[in-house]
Amino acid sequence: MNIKIHDLKINLKTILILLGIVLSYNGYAQKDLPFSFWSKQDSEYPTNIEFTIGFIPKTSYQGPKCNLTINNLVLERFGIYYSAEYFMNSSAFRNIIGGTTSVSKRIYLFGGMDLFTKHGYFNQDFKSSRKEIGIGIIPYKNSVIRVGYSFSVGFSFSVGLQFQNF
Repeated sequence: MNIKIHDLKINLKTILILLGIVLSYNGYAQKDLPFSFWSKQDSEYPTNIEFTIGFIPKTSYQGPKCNLTINNLVLERFGIYYSAEYFMNSSAFRNIIGGTTSVSKRIYLFGGMDLFTKHGYFNQDFKSSRKEIGIGIIPYKNSVIRVGYSFSVGFSFSVGLQFQNF
């Protein structure tokens, strides 16, 4: 039995109705899976935004830092972050861009590196650019504590707020 596509007479309205039925059934069926794209309010790891400010205590790099993080953006587990740092002794800026991954509802890991400043990856090399790894903890409601570490700068500490359901 040979059926040619041009012999089938299916109009756009029929295709849209069938597509709507399939997608609504698929969305209902996916509701209880851990990486559901369909129902954000029932999500175990909802997308959230964090704003934190902090400090780098190491004497030679001492200075303030500010972080903007979007957690659970992709597959409800992975996100991105941006950190701006100012080293007061050398008047140097660092802009760190990286990723996050949620370990639980209240703990996530992050890691990133300086890409664009004069000491960043694109202007230097991998070895000499500033890299950071760390952990973010949500100890109570929407409060956030972040502790980062870098071989070149040492520890950094930040505190701030997390906003969900935006």
